[in-house]
Amino acid sequence: MISPKYNLLVDYPLTVRSKKGKPAEMIYPDITILFGDELVGIVEVKNDLGYMSEDWANQSRKKLEKLRNAELVTYKEHVNTKIKERVIPLHRTKEFNQIVVVISGINGHGKIDSLKSNHTCFVLMPHHHPNNPIHDEELKEIINDNSGWIELGKHLAKHYA
Repeated sequence: MISPKYNLLVDYPLTVRSKKGKPAEMIYPDITILFGDELVGIVEVKNDLGYMSEDWANQSRKKLEKLRNAELVTYKEHVNTKIKERVIPLHRTKEFNQIVVVISGINGHGKIDSLKSNHTCFVLMPHHHPNNPIHDEELKEIINDNSGWIELGKHLAKHYA
């Protein structure tokens, strides 16, 4: 789905400097998509929306705007190692992508529509939850109801071929 020419940083801290003299802010995207030294995408992954705060979509959008408008975004080549950390500056494409992938539509408490109105969002298993025991008939239904996976694949292929 994503071409090997892209690099993925998983749960990697990004340092965002908005203005000189102001303290930097750390942002921890679930997955950061890089093309060389260019930040081209962010993927946030949620198992379900049960514990997501009512304001998560809005706060997430604000973080995205901070990334877009920052004077400087960097990450460290090695995190939590004894190796001296090299700081790598990232350029941002004008309209880098942010998507939200929700594994389960169960336990959504009405938050999915709000999330979809604020973000490009893909729900992979709208009627099942990975924490629940799955029987053979349900497994067939999960496999047949793969529209969320297909749409996610199309999106990734379109943006990261």
